[in-house]
Amino acid sequence: MTMIVKDALLRHYGSFKAAAYYMGQMDQGQLCRDLDSGKFKFERLELCDLAAKAAVVRALAEAFGNSDPKARRRAAIRNLRRAVEELDEAEDVA
Repeated sequence: MTMIVKDALLRHYGSFKAAAYYMGQMDQGQLCRDLDSGKFKFERLELCDLAAKAAVVRALAEAFGNSDPKARRRAAIRNLRRAVEELDEAEDVA
């Protein structure tokens, strides 16, 4: 799981130096060691910006999400319905 978090942080911030800075000015080397050893404390993620948190959660969901075809289809239908509702609301405002 920490390897997925490591990859998501690297993709979001572009470097571990930047990720470590946003996690309470943590040492970059310590961050990498914690992620590599699996001893990363998820409370560090609370210090990240919302977009970083979303990137990590998205990566975890993709890695461990439900691979059932029916569940994916239901989720896609829910997303489409939500998008249609948003378009309808946007049209009402305009």
